[in-house]
Amino acid sequence: MKKEIKLDCPYPKITRSENNPFYVSLLQNLYANDISELQAILQYTYQANEYSKSNSDIARTIMQIALVEMDHLAELANAITCFGGNPQFKNSKGVYYNAKSACYCTEPTGILLQDLQDEKRAVKAYGDAASMIQDHTLKSLLIHIQTEERLHQRAFEELLLGE
Repeated sequence: MKKEIKLDCPYPKITRSENNPFYVSLLQNLYANDISELQAILQYTYQANEYSKSNSDIARTIMQIALVEMDHLAELANAITCFGGNPQFKNSKGVYYNAKSACYCTEPTGILLQDLQDEKRAVKAYGDAASMIQDHTLKSLLIHIQTEERLHQRAFEELLLGE
């Protein structure tokens, strides 16, 4: 059964550009930090490869989620640029992303449990960031991505239950 992992509507587009270092700081952490879109893409790609050895359906779902996370990464890169930043793979403190923080678990249930936990943390991170944003379009984008992260959370819950 195909899991719903993406909303059936376009991402809200940032329509204006203005320098806002505070927004850039929030966005950089969602973009390339320990719990970020970059982290999810790399982790899910690794895990889909691991799962392909035992369950190609689960591997396919994890890879589909990774592809949606790539959309999120692209949307955040655009937003960072619109608010005067440079979407390098680093957090708000200027620390470049290091792939050693990805989960390299190879035990099937452990993979899904970690991914579920990470999606819950992503939902919270997007909610926290959206609550600090005044720009309506950016807030809408973050809420859109948060909603898709909730879909990913649900997909991992269903995978754990064997649905």
